[in-house]
Amino acid sequence: MGSYLSHTTPRRVVVDVQDPELNPNEFPDDEAFSIIDSLNYSKNRLGYNPGEYFHAPVWHISPNTVLKRTQSWPCETYTMMVVASSTSIPVPKVRKCVFRKGDVWTFMEYVDGPTLAEAWPTLSIWMKLWVAWKVRSYISQLRRLTPSLPVPHIPGPKDGTENPRRCEGHFFTDIGTGPFSSYDELSAWYSKKADLAVYLHCERSAYLGEAPSLSREKLHFDDSVPLVLTHGDISLRNLILGKDGRLWLIDWGFSGVYPQWLEYASMMAHSYKRGPEPKLWFWLTPFMAGWYNPQFLYLRSIGAALMSYN
Repeated sequence: MGSYLSHTTPRRVVVDVQDPELNPNEFPDDEAFSIIDSLNYSKNRLGYNPGEYFHAPVWHISPNTVLKRTQSWPCETYTMMVVASSTSIPVPKVRKCVFRKGDVWTFMEYVDGPTLAEAWPTLSIWMKLWVAWKVRSYISQLRRLTPSLPVPHIPGPKDGTENPRRCEGHFFTDIGTGPFSSYDELSAWYSKKADLAVYLHCERSAYLGEAPSLSREKLHFDDSVPLVLTHGDISLRNLILGKDGRLWLIDWGFSGVYPQWLEYASMMAHSYKRGPEPKLWFWLTPFMAGWYNPQFLYLRSIGAALMSYN
């Protein structure tokens, strides 16, 4: 499937349930259910940090396999399989995906190696530049893959169907947003959030006896760029320097089709939500994802409104 990236008119990517590469079934359902039902939630959990409020529901269940729990639809699983089969981006192989206890459970390959968050301080400047070049290549491949997806004009996560799904990520509410059936609907949602952000800012300014500095005229949602396939959470902790010498991109839970500038904004968001990442990483972000600082500043300006579920 990867060869069609160079075609003028790419084919649409459809997961064939009869294709063992795209619908892995490495062990029976009963065995998968048994593993899930007997899982010790506090044991062998990856990415656990006592100082963080949220902990990713991922468990290292065998030397070469991890288990991840997600809610709703298997969008992350579908995207990982499509990216793995259609690009050169190293993505953990999906071994099995089942529904259990109201959630989606994905068994996938365990990638051995340190995350960039762990390895970055020890890397040479040339190795850091190599990382930036690889990430730039990965983002470019995702964008070129977009026309091949089902209904690429509909924003949000993809699961292989033509149904719109709720959007999740740094710049949506904590419980998700949507679904949206068009780019116009997504733009209208952000416009309403901009109205709310200005209202909240004016209320706070009045309470503090200050002149408001945020006006609606300054807030513009940029829908002039195309919707593209976006990882949505590229950071040092989601890149692994594999023992095989490759740079792996993991955690596709925020992936979907979004405005081209959202990848840049999501990468920049880590400096505000999880503490500052190394300065060089952020200096290299425009090289990796393109320069979209005005759009990022727009999202930061309406941040208070994005926390509202209404």
